[in-house]
Amino acid sequence: MSPPQLLKAGGMAAVLGSALLIIVGLISVVYLSFFFSPSAVSEADILVSQARSFLAFLGRTLLVLGLIGLYVRQSEDTGILGLIGFLIAFLGLVAGPGGAGAALFADVGWALLGVASLRAGLYPRTITVLLIIGAIISGVTNGLTIGVPSGILLYADTVASIVFYGSIAWLGYMLWVETDIVAE
Repeated sequence: MSPPQLLKAGGMAAVLGSALLIIVGLISVVYLSFFFSPSAVSEADILVSQARSFLAFLGRTLLVLGLIGLYVRQSEDTGILGLIGFLIAFLGLVAGPGGAGAALFADVGWALLGVASLRAGLYPRTITVLLIIGAIISGVTNGLTIGVPSGILLYADTVASIVFYGSIAWLGYMLWVETDIVAE
């Protein structure tokens, strides 16, 4: 594969991974709000939990590939801050099943990478600002929802995740489309 094709694949991975993680968040909200009973664990609870875990694993794996593509595209322009943000986000994503600490680590990395991207100016300003805001709010709500399976914090966390992953998907789409233009 040529470098433009690899960047294009990274953009598509960011789009697909983000979409899967948004779906996981929506499944969590719907299931915990309407179908989950804390008094007894049913087979449906186990099935939904396994499906969420599989989709989250697949989404995070694709997001790691997307992160690499998004960073490589702007690595020279983002400097040391971009490298630090990339490494923190990468380690947070790879350690993802480690719980809220790993998620917070990844959110900090994405926010730093967003700041470096904003300074580099290769991606549209609106998307990078949404990435920074989404990463910060997602990190805060992730920290606040530890041990709280439902309630307003769950909805706030889901909205923050949609903004956050939506901005990553948008960046991935921009990388994918831009690579088509460069290749021509």
